[in-house]
Amino acid sequence: MTSARRSSCGIGRIVEVKLLAASALLLAFVAGCSSTTSTPAPTSSVTATIGTAGGTVTGPNGVQVVIPAGALDGNTTIGIA
Repeated sequence: MTSARRSSCGIGRIVEVKLLAASALLLAFVAGCSSTTSTPAPTSSVTATIGTAGGTVTGPNGVQVVIPAGALDGNTTIGIA
């Protein structure tokens, strides 16, 4: 009976260690995930008036919007944030 007792204790210990490891992994996964997302506020914004001749608006970090000639019916304010 002693050998049976040792075997069951060994198996129980293995299950306990596996459960502990699985719990630690789950906790690490949940802690790594964030339910809140935040969008950083733009550091600056640019606006320009573009007419029927077209033009280019260059915004923060070099982003560009190119408006081809004839795309707009008249003067229009274009903004990049």
